[in-house]
Order: sequence, then structure tokens, then C-alpha cells
Amino acid sequence: MSLSNTFWVFVNDGSTDNTQDIIDNLKKNNIKSIKMLKNRGKSEAIRAGVLWSSKNLLSEYESLGYIDSDGAFAISDVERLNKIFHEKQKVSNDISIWSSRVALSGREINRTPFRHILGRIVSLVVSSGSNNIAYDTQCGFKYFSFNRNTLNLFQAEFKTRWFIDIEIYVRYALADKKRMKIWEEPLMFWDEIQGSKINSKQIYVLIKELMVIKIMQNKIRKVL
Repeated sequence: MSLSNTFWVFVNDGSTDNTQDIIDNLKKNNIKSIKMLKNRGKSEAIRAGVLWSSKNLLSEYESLGYIDSDGAFAISDVERLNKIFHEKQKVSNDISIWSSRVALSGREINRTPFRHILGRIVSLVVSSGSNNIAYDTQCGFKYFSFNRNTLNLFQAEFKTRWFIDIEIYVRYALADKKRMKIWEEPLMFWDEIQGSKINSKQIYVLIKELMVIKIMQNKIRKVL
């Protein structure tokens, strides 16, 4: 499976820049553009893309993934994780691939100290009481098997704007009464995009949504 056999669904989540023009100029047969009139957050943007794919592509493709389209990822990592996923899928059709921004030797992972510390705090909170959740839950590049079980995880609206990954993990556990199999793969390159500053209001929302996530995680402990 290569990227040449990939269908791309671009979701414009209410951008006010030239994002839509860039997408429109691509003009490829394997591209679909979805324009949302109002910014509803990362969670609902991803969900919109998945729901469109479920109606139009389910019979043609084996895997489903989503990635932040801000240019932080390298195309070589996208190709590499695509290959890894399909190799793992031969062993278990129930596995998911989560990319991870770990600054290992030989990698080029560029993050501001504030973002890194904030990310570690978030990961520490969501991993508390769970020994098999990913180290970097918020890295915006993941692969799943493209089937009805996966699509069911995206049917209902998400309760948070920032933590779709954890909500998917929780929904899977509640539906299947078992924990999701995650293969976490460190990226070779990731470059934090400048200009996306986190203000005090966003910090408040983040803390509020973390509380929602912890409540959802407590539900898992009751069924596992």
C-alpha cells in the first residue's frame, strides 16, 4: 500500500486564509474537499472527513487515517507510517498506529519548551491509571482499520475539541470491552508551526476538557 493509492479528504475548518484556494488548485481525482462554514474544532473536522469517507470509500480502502494539515509532518514519515501500519495489520486487523513526537537521537523534533511541557502534563494526566495508552496522545497523525467497528467510533459528536484521540480510545474500550491495541511509532521529523499561541482562555478550555476526559476514563475501569 503506497500513498499513490491513498484518497485524501481535506476538511477546511472555517479557515479565513488561502487554505481553500490551495486545496481547490490541487485538482486530483483522489481528493475531496469539505468546507465547514464554522470552526467547530479539530474533533468535528476529523469526524466530518471520516463520515464522508464512510459513505463514499468504505468498499475501496482498507485503512483510515487523519493528519493535521499544517505542514508540521514530513511526507517521508507519512509514507513510512503508512507502510508500518499495513505490515502490522497483517498480524492484527485490530491495531492502530499513533505517531509520537519523541526527541530521540537522530530525529529532528522541533517544539517550544512551553508546548513540550504542556504536552507532557496532558499525557501524564490522561495516562494516569492506564499503562497502555500512548506516550504522546496528542500527535495529530493516526491510522486505523477502515471498517464498521472503527466508523462506529465516529458516529456521535465528540464532547471535546482537543482530545478526539482519547475519546476514540475510550469509545473503543466501552464498545468492545477491551483496550485498543496501539502501536506507537516515533516520528523522524516534526516542526512546530509558529503562530498558534495558546492563550489563557484556551488553557481554561483545556483544563475543563481534561476533566471531561478523566470522567470518561473512569467509565472504562467499570467495564474492564
